[in-house]
Amino acid sequence: MKNGLLTIVIIIIFGAVATAIADNRKECDLTDTQIVAMTIWGEARGEGKAGMYAVACVISQRAINRGVTPAEVCLQRKQFSCWINQFSSNQTPVSTFERKLKTKEGVYAMLLAKNIKGLDRKFVKYADHYVTLKTQVYWMNGHRPVIVIGNHKFFKLRRPNKKVTLKSPPVTTTSVRWSKYNTTGIMIPSYINVSIK
Repeated sequence: MKNGLLTIVIIIIFGAVATAIADNRKECDLTDTQIVAMTIWGEARGEGKAGMYAVACVISQRAINRGVTPAEVCLQRKQFSCWINQFSSNQTPVSTFERKLKTKEGVYAMLLAKNIKGLDRKFVKYADHYVTLKTQVYWMNGHRPVIVIGNHKFFKLRRPNKKVTLKSPPVTTTSVRWSKYNTTGIMIPSYINVSIK
């Protein structure tokens, strides 16, 4: 009897701790724009401009489909591996996020995040999911990628919520120096394209 009671108490405590860890993203000191930018940075910083733009388009499409803000999409449970594997919004110091957003990839991620509602989602054929090329997950069954960009394959799994429309803010421009990444053959919509030197 004591062993059974002890087991139940341990399970309840473990469940409470796991829930607290899973919900810690709600206690975030970052702005919505920083949350979106960090998601883009965390998911695609090594994919060049085309890959980062594609991830931003998926965030925008999910916001439309689900009727929530792009930041809410980014912080939803089990949606973006960067929030699970790389950093946690309340365990990582804000200064770490700010330092990452000052890198060349971070500057581009901030540009995309500031213009998230004005992105051309046709670039990813209105995809709302993506995985790396090597990944196989249950939700892919019966679905084919609509496009492959860099090391990610993109899928369109859901119909958009017809009631929600994201209004486009004015497009912000900035220059980013980039020499490492080559996006030859991928056309990034010109209004969000920044100079690469």
